[in-house]
Amino acid sequence: MAVVDSSVDPLVLADNFGFGPAGGDFLYTATKAAVLHYLPFRSAVPNATETLTETFSAAPGITGDGTCLRPGPPGCGQYVKTTYETGCPFLGPDADLILGAMSNENEGLNEDFTFTGCTAVAQETHCFMGFSEEGFAIKVDCSVCEAERRKLASKEAVPLSKYHPLA
Repeated sequence: MAVVDSSVDPLVLADNFGFGPAGGDFLYTATKAAVLHYLPFRSAVPNATETLTETFSAAPGITGDGTCLRPGPPGCGQYVKTTYETGCPFLGPDADLILGAMSNENEGLNEDFTFTGCTAVAQETHCFMGFSEEGFAIKVDCSVCEAERRKLASKEAVPLSKYHPLA
């Protein structure tokens, strides 16, 4: 079983989440990318768990045995939980993980962000938007995410020349 979120724009992952400067140069030209929230055997990848914990322990946080990244949507995140047939190698111990949570160049992932060489037997989608006062992502019906995306997509882009940072 693995949990993957591919609902965030690659540029947001690059700059707002820090994946770009940490080795994720591909995000600046990618049309999509995925954060691997739960990845079996992550601890078998050298330094992956330590980097994941160091980077994300404060927000959105780490849970379980220290290898699961809690949901932390910048908007409305869609997290796909996929169960695979026994024997799925996932990314293997030689995986190139950026910040312990992203496969470099989407290596080892199919177009739909299932793992290459693995057979999916079941999928569930869970959506989260915003945070509770305790700092936990709030579970919402996934139709809410679709409505949020439509609202954002319908807005006219603002040219950067109109952007004036605060002094």
